[in-house]
Amino acid sequence: MQLTTTIHAALSTISAISALPTELVEARTSSCTPKQRLAGAQLIITSYAATEPGASAAGFLQLPLGDDCHTYINPNGGPAVPVAIDAATTRDFATSSRQAFSKVTGVFDDYKNGTTIIHTNVTLGALHAIAVPVTFYADVHLEYNLDSCLMQKLQAFATLPTVVAGIPINPPIIDQLKALSPLYKGLLG
Repeated sequence: MQLTTTIHAALSTISAISALPTELVEARTSSCTPKQRLAGAQLIITSYAATEPGASAAGFLQLPLGDDCHTYINPNGGPAVPVAIDAATTRDFATSSRQAFSKVTGVFDDYKNGTTIIHTNVTLGALHAIAVPVTFYADVHLEYNLDSCLMQKLQAFATLPTVVAGIPINPPIIDQLKALSPLYKGLLG
């Protein structure tokens, strides 16, 4: 009888504890809905894809960025490279980098923890119009503050390039390059 009571009490405790994080997440996300976070992701893609003069910059000004929003790029599995240290430099980076892209597409995933991911393909080019036949893929993680619903960190995990002249390629990533280090060790010192 005592074993049955102990097991029942343990199961009740486990049920209560396992329900707790979900309730906390649901309570915290009520002020920052998935719809709001996805709208921010869509605004990024729409702004990068805009072709009218000034439209990209105008879109980036509307992004819900926290004042201390940082932006990083992780190229081909490498370490994070900081490209912006606050909201103003994040907008400046977006506006400047847009000048090197001719086409940007994206689909989105949203998570209850405040992260929204943009899966994007970017074709290089100049001035929104002159396409260069090079495309890269990136997963751009947007981390939202769930209380303010402002982006606090943007981090792009980019694979460069993924298509050259219409031909899909599989570029090396940092871990693959490290595996080859015994082969080039003598060449590089």
